[in-house]
Parts: sequence; structure tokens; C-alpha cells
Amino acid sequence: MKNFILLLTLITSTFSYTQNLQIETNKTAVDFTYYSKSTKGTLQDVNAEININFKDLSQSVISGVADVSTLSTNNKSRDNHLMSSDFFEVEKHPKMKFSSSKIYMENELYFVKGMLTIRGIEHEVIFTMNIDEALVTLATDIYALDYGVAIKKDREHSRVGVLISLKLN
Repeated sequence: MKNFILLLTLITSTFSYTQNLQIETNKTAVDFTYYSKSTKGTLQDVNAEININFKDLSQSVISGVADVSTLSTNNKSRDNHLMSSDFFEVEKHPKMKFSSSKIYMENELYFVKGMLTIRGIEHEVIFTMNIDEALVTLATDIYALDYGVAIKKDREHSRVGVLISLKLN
């Protein structure tokens, strides 16, 4: 009986640290800011999976896909140009993807390291992650030129701030 209670306590404590967070996809977005042009925009159709093990972050996983055709900067002409072969080439590359390789905590901050794929080009990125009871946010800066999504060849002028907001059920 003593062993059974010990086993039950161990199982219960393990599950209390692991959370498979359910995302409200209709209230989820990727916001971006193209710094050199002060252009802001959003991708609306985002599907994500978040499984966080707070006791052992190495067992945690975050992945997601965004539909590039939902891109909006509130300027239809610019949006159509961004979806063309000059930039995102949506017909050939309709999705942006992210898959974590490591989630860790440093100086009381959570970080998510993984591969981001845009326009078929994959690069490693590190997001800062915040979690509260209703929202998970991931933030980072990337360079559009690294993904073939910039006309200018000056990398520093292609810096884009990315903020992913995942509403929880």
C-alpha cells in the first residue's frame, strides 16, 4: 500500500508539471514589424502545438504553421506585392513553419530555440517566451534577407520584429 501511494504521488506530481496547452486558432496571430520601413502586419491563420514540461523543459515541444496568404499590412496593393515572387512567393511557399529543438530557462526567462522556415529557406532562431493563464507569446527579430524576402541587399535594413501571440482555451 505504501508503494502504491508513493507511485501515485510520483505520477500526480509529474503530470502537474506537464501541460499540453490548447490553442484558440481563431484568436492566434503572428504580428511583424519591418523596422526600416516602419511597416506593421499580421498573419492570421496560425496553427500551433505547445507541450510544456515545466519539470524537465528538455521534454517540451512547440511547433506551428502560418498561412502566408493571410498576410495583411492594411494595404491591399502592398500585400499583393508581398505575396508575389518578389517576396514570399505564396503560390510556391504558402506556409511558414516553426519547430522547436530546445526550450530552456535562463535568468528567469524562457527561450525557445528552433528552425524557422520561410519561403522554403530554414534558419535557426531563438524566441523569448512568456506564458500566462490565457496567452503564450514568442518574440524575436529575424532578417528578411536571410529568407530571400527582401529586395535590398543590406541585411541590417531587412530586420523584422516577430511577435507570435497564441491564445489559450
